[in-house]
Amino acid sequence: MSGGLRFLPALLNCLPRMGVTCVCALRERKMVALEEISRIGFGGYRIGNGDPSHANALRKAIAAGCNVVDTASTYTSGASETLIGNVLREGCSSRAFVITKAGYASGIALQSLLELQGRGLATDSFVRPAEDFCYSLSPDFLLCQIEISRRRLGVKCLDAFLVHNPEHLLALYKCENEFYAALGKVFGFLEELVDEGLIRHYGVSSNRFAVTGESFAVDLRSMLEAAASSGCQRMHMLQLPFNLLEQNAICKNLQGQSVVSLARGAQLKIFSNRPFNAMSRNGFLRLAAFDGDDASPEQVARCSAVIQECLFSHDANGDNFLANMPGLAYALERWETVDNSDAVKTLFEHHVLPEVRSAFKHGPPEVAVRAIADLYRLCDRRCRINMAANARAALEGTYDELLNHPDGLQAAACAWYFKCGIDCVLVGMRREEYVRDMMRLLR
Repeated sequence: MSGGLRFLPALLNCLPRMGVTCVCALRERKMVALEEISRIGFGGYRIGNGDPSHANALRKAIAAGCNVVDTASTYTSGASETLIGNVLREGCSSRAFVITKAGYASGIALQSLLELQGRGLATDSFVRPAEDFCYSLSPDFLLCQIEISRRRLGVKCLDAFLVHNPEHLLALYKCENEFYAALGKVFGFLEELVDEGLIRHYGVSSNRFAVTGESFAVDLRSMLEAAASSGCQRMHMLQLPFNLLEQNAICKNLQGQSVVSLARGAQLKIFSNRPFNAMSRNGFLRLAAFDGDDASPEQVARCSAVIQECLFSHDANGDNFLANMPGLAYALERWETVDNSDAVKTLFEHHVLPEVRSAFKHGPPEVAVRAIADLYRLCDRRCRINMAANARAALEGTYDELLNHPDGLQAAACAWYFKCGIDCVLVGMRREEYVRDMMRLLR
């Protein structure tokens, strides 16, 4: 056993205390080659094993030929990896190229980091900007996360492991040369794990790649030089944000180089994330179109009337029914202006539905449940119309051809990303309809 794996037996003993069971045998499987990856990948950022629709979407994507599945040890506190592992165990693991990442330490990952530090390990390459959040590229911590990921995913060898946003460590070093020297040592350690058969490929995922000398950004040239000086030859992958508004990856420096051109010259496969979720000057922007019918004030008013009538008939304070239902009051007041679908989901699942349930001693009647479900759909529909309008306003004049493309904005945007040099676009596809919309790009 090599030096980098010296504490693995002790680690296995403490995994159950980190919430990771060791009962599932790690499986040998046929591997998807890096050259065989699909152009569209399944993004696992917000999936979890508590929602059956997420697993159904992943099954549908893999069956349709999407063989790239992207996750990380901290996505949904490990539930993302767990769900993916459960689906892979159903017999489709030989058709999946799974990417995972580590570096962040919060929740279970933070618990594992503190457990290691209590044993005198993982004390290097470490910052703690907040009480509940750390960042570490210590080989001890990375190996711990890789072992946890292997067990959640149920595989002996990870297809790909990415160092997750190493720019968090830039502030730790007095000069950038020290940062890249530390990064080179991490790459050397990952080369060792390739030799040990724990991972096949490795690389870096960063939100701040640059070739233009930006501060607090990972300079790709320096990173490649650090890998070369450490004798690393199997760093094959890069992941970065890229969409119609965030295009730093194709911005050229004075030598005419961009992150994409330099990466392709180094024969790295480029994976892009956030293809339809852009950070604009005005905040978050969802790059999507919506062709469905709009919701009307009359429809919303009917839902409100049904809920109030149910409260009257059940002696549940129907006269002032919104006084104790701030979530429902907010939905009825703001339904026309909300422009974040996740906010709508949170509003109804964590506020409106619990409020309605608690208002009825013996549970809400079926007609009230249907009215709330109808109100949810109406609010979500208007939200998607608002998001589409915001996207059109941001893109008009620059991307008119994509906005009016017969295949739709998202399909047209992906086709443009491929032309820019992206090898695989990672798309969040938590619902089967999202999978259906994107799979035509695989053909």
